[in-house]
Amino acid sequence: MQHGNKTSVIIEPVIRHIEMDEKRSIMTIHCWASMYWEDEKLKWNPSSYGDMKEIHLADHEVWQPDVFPYNSATGSTIDHYGNTNLIAYFNGTVIWVPPSIFQVFCQMDFTNWPFDSQTCSLKIGSWTYNGEQVDLFNSNHMQTVYKLPNLVPNSEWEFVKMTVKRNSVYYPCCPIPYTDVTFELTIQRHSATYKALIITPVSAVILMVLASFWLPPTSGDKVTLGGAAVITTCLFLLYFLEKMPAMAGNTPHIITFYSQTLYLVSISVAIEVFIINLAKNPKLSPLPWILKKNLIEGVGKCLLIKTSDNRNHFSRGEEMTDNQPVLSEQGRHSNESNSNIYQKDWILFATAIDRIFFIIYICSFFIMAFIYLI
Repeated sequence: MQHGNKTSVIIEPVIRHIEMDEKRSIMTIHCWASMYWEDEKLKWNPSSYGDMKEIHLADHEVWQPDVFPYNSATGSTIDHYGNTNLIAYFNGTVIWVPPSIFQVFCQMDFTNWPFDSQTCSLKIGSWTYNGEQVDLFNSNHMQTVYKLPNLVPNSEWEFVKMTVKRNSVYYPCCPIPYTDVTFELTIQRHSATYKALIITPVSAVILMVLASFWLPPTSGDKVTLGGAAVITTCLFLLYFLEKMPAMAGNTPHIITFYSQTLYLVSISVAIEVFIINLAKNPKLSPLPWILKKNLIEGVGKCLLIKTSDNRNHFSRGEEMTDNQPVLSEQGRHSNESNSNIYQKDWILFATAIDRIFFIIYICSFFIMAFIYLI
């Protein structure tokens, strides 16, 4: 670099591979940091040197621009470029293509995890030379690149686009602006594996909860299904805790969905315990007439509850109530018959509660899926 002259440096990193460290919110970019500039001291006449048009120089033999990522996550002790040779041409053009690894901080958004896309920036500029000494350029300035021909695919992330922008920024320390080239990379997570790993289990949990409402009110398997659903949901929430950064700025929709599912599943277990007690405990009093009428005529039909036998029980019960038996043996059989009728009526009522909560739960799951997963 000549004192008093501005050196224009063209930086064209060839990105080879992209990795994401979600726990640390760091993007790692493997690239060839191609840089081109013109050095007046390296011009010569090829005819004077046996028609030699280029020479190879060690990194310590020629000036190099001190360009580094401003948002580096590795600190100042890391040598990004290593001891890579340069090529100088007779017209003063210098080419330097050091293989480099840049690690940059990234503000990650996990709201749509695991169907998320992340946008991170690699901001490269001169560390000590201001814009009047070293000026940086890129051929794709203010353009968006949708394909990187030399990129080695990542098994988890897919490249979407890269936007390049040249900036001239004034910093508090200095009256002269510094130039930088910012590469904004957007990547999309491959979600096929996560669909099988995350969406399928929660679907099974939902089916278990809904199925428990269709089991007979006296069945203890209702609580067993609910307990299995609770354990499954808790295990996946623990998996998310291990997978996600502990201090993530926003909660992923899928975790919120699982958390609310855990609430609903736990409540369903409590409901089933109540239903089983309601259906199994001996009943000495009849079902209130207004409830029994609705089970037979209105709500029961809508809930697909069969009440044909119950109608006969209802008429027989009234008949036996009107005709008071005289003999004690007949009275005992009559009380047992009434108790059986009452028990069946309460079981039908418990079934109606099950069906009502089935409708409430299926609507709740649809609303949650629409809000958090669609």
